[in-house]
Amino acid sequence: MEPTAAPVAAWVAPPVQFPNGMPSFTVAPVATAATSATIETASVDKSAAPAQSTCNDEFAATLASSVIVFASDSAAIEKQSRPVLEKLAGIAKRCSRFNLAVEGHTDGNGSKAHNQVLSQRRAEAVRTALVNRGVDMDHISARGLGSA
Repeated sequence: MEPTAAPVAAWVAPPVQFPNGMPSFTVAPVATAATSATIETASVDKSAAPAQSTCNDEFAATLASSVIVFASDSAAIEKQSRPVLEKLAGIAKRCSRFNLAVEGHTDGNGSKAHNQVLSQRRAEAVRTALVNRGVDMDHISARGLGSA
């Protein structure tokens, strides 16, 4: 018998506000039904994974106290952001039964079209950074939301 999961509403962390106009992003875990193949082939014991509320709380606490900084008008993540990426990756791996939606933002400088493209590139950069830290790429989506 395949396990089933009841649909759960998506949770999105509030964007971090930067007084100096620095960009922000959010990581939003979204519940997903796992298949038996995923559970059998996963290297993490899914039965020991934290509840969604625990995962939500961990992401919210991390994002409330940490930021990911990008180079100006760029999707290049500054090296000072490595600790928060490590922490987010650790949470994502512990909460691997949920999907993550990375939402990128920019400051208000530039045209709407430019900021939309840049925010998408920033979201993709965060997604790539998390995948490079061991988060399953199939559990992370990236979406640019333009200027914050």
